[in-house]
Amino acid sequence: MPTTATAMKIVCDRTALADAVSLVSGVVASRSPSPVLQCLRLTAGNGQLRLSATDLEIGIAQSIDEVDVQHEGEVLVPADKLSQIVKASDDPTLTLEANGDRLRIRGQGSNWSLHGFPVSEAPEVEDFDENITADYEVPGVILRKQIQRTLFAAANEQSRYAINGVLFERSGQTLRCVATDGRRLALSTCSCEKTTDEDGNTIVPSKALQLLGKLLDSRSQGEVRVSVRDGKARFGIGHGSRSATITSTLVEGSFPPWSDVVPKDNDIHITMDTSSLAGAVRRAALLTSQESRGVKLTFSSGSLVITSRAPDTGEAEIRVDCNYDGVELGIGFNPGYLTDALKIIDSPDITLSLKGPQKPGVLKADGEFVYVVMPVSLD
Repeated sequence: MPTTATAMKIVCDRTALADAVSLVSGVVASRSPSPVLQCLRLTAGNGQLRLSATDLEIGIAQSIDEVDVQHEGEVLVPADKLSQIVKASDDPTLTLEANGDRLRIRGQGSNWSLHGFPVSEAPEVEDFDENITADYEVPGVILRKQIQRTLFAAANEQSRYAINGVLFERSGQTLRCVATDGRRLALSTCSCEKTTDEDGNTIVPSKALQLLGKLLDSRSQGEVRVSVRDGKARFGIGHGSRSATITSTLVEGSFPPWSDVVPKDNDIHITMDTSSLAGAVRRAALLTSQESRGVKLTFSSGSLVITSRAPDTGEAEIRVDCNYDGVELGIGFNPGYLTDALKIIDSPDITLSLKGPQKPGVLKADGEFVYVVMPVSLD
């Protein structure tokens, strides 16, 4: 690939370009003291267009092959303006010509000239090439599910830096992903194909996994190669002209001993229809307030009643069938925390394990998902 700005000329499928620009722009900071960190680097060569960007902590590179490379070259241009131009056009193809630090974009009856920066000023974004050894591989569709089932529970408070991400815990051919914000914990387990014998724990930042999840939404087929080296995690998807790489610095610090958080003595197990429970929680949550954020789940023989109350507004009572057969039991939960978990579970049934009204509840699905949630007081 060229390393300096040259007279690049390509004809590119606009939809493919728009999707790639949107994805790679996700790493670009809205504000930065360095203008080049708000730019995308476009490199044309070998029958493909490579787009890359970085915020110095996370880097992403994606290649597309829906392009006719007439002259190889590269250019560095502002991500937001390029994205706006590509989205605004309704042409099936766009011609991109770069000369020096300027990019000209042409459609049918439309012309834009975009001022850029010297390519030499752009930080390098690496590819997951043959020089990088994968520690393990996971099918893309499985890794996407792992991310969906855990990322929502990660903390987003700067004061709790060590849990502002997802723990990737690999032991042999088992990969566990764990996230917590101190009030709930999500655990998802899957199999992986190990390529090295060294086990390890890695905390991947939430932003990197959000980008990886979006990337896997568009191309989840095939294996994702994962490598952890030199304080960075690297995720490689695809090969050649359809490849993509996300590189991220790791979250520093020690993840809490999550296995201590999962209750071992919950002896009340209630199985319910996932969709019915999710709908009931959503309906009950309509009448909660800042003062009374919780919903109460009251179990009696064969029935669950979910109630809520908002002062000066009203009350709600929703009934759901369940297989409970015991003495009446009531427990309060934050409905948002329940909904967050229920909406990402694709299993038809879910099991709620309880010990008592003051003890954490545990949701389990398909033998691979565990969700611990703290109760709330409804007094």
